[in-house]
Amino acid sequence: MTVRRVTGGSAEPDREQSDVAAAAKAATEFFAYGLGYCEHLEREILPLRKTDPRKDRQMARRVLANLHTLVVLQFIWKESRFVPVEVLRRLGIRRQALGGPLTVHGLTMILCDGNTGASAALRRVTNIVRIGKDYGLLEINRIHDNMIEIAATKRLDELMHAVYVRQALKLPPPQDEEDDE
Repeated sequence: MTVRRVTGGSAEPDREQSDVAAAAKAATEFFAYGLGYCEHLEREILPLRKTDPRKDRQMARRVLANLHTLVVLQFIWKESRFVPVEVLRRLGIRRQALGGPLTVHGLTMILCDGNTGASAALRRVTNIVRIGKDYGLLEINRIHDNMIEIAATKRLDELMHAVYVRQALKLPPPQDEEDDE
């Protein structure tokens, strides 16, 4: 069965209801994961530095409680020792930081797909890495003046488990179409 949606006199291409259902399910899961991430941050991560000046804590909250930060952190985690290569291989996923350590610059180039907006992306990633280190989510190793290696910590591994494993278990089971009527 196809669905045709008409808006303002123009019709969108036919879409299968299953495509719409898959998109709605993914959007719901994305929202749930983002919400779970923010809840875990507020409960477990941000209180770790409650003695920092208020201004610094507010800045850290703004940076960490951002979906772009979640994307960066989950990428670093996926590339880490906490996610075995065998697991990735079974899922048809490969590590992207091949041939060397994951660096701030390398991560920026992967996330911004080359040079498009690279300087702004580099500033964002550098800030995320700095605050991630301050909160024990990341370890950094300065290889030389302008090369910083990034590594996930056990705390980041625990955060990813809290966001993805525990949150996935909270999602309601799929319902049959008859249940919605």
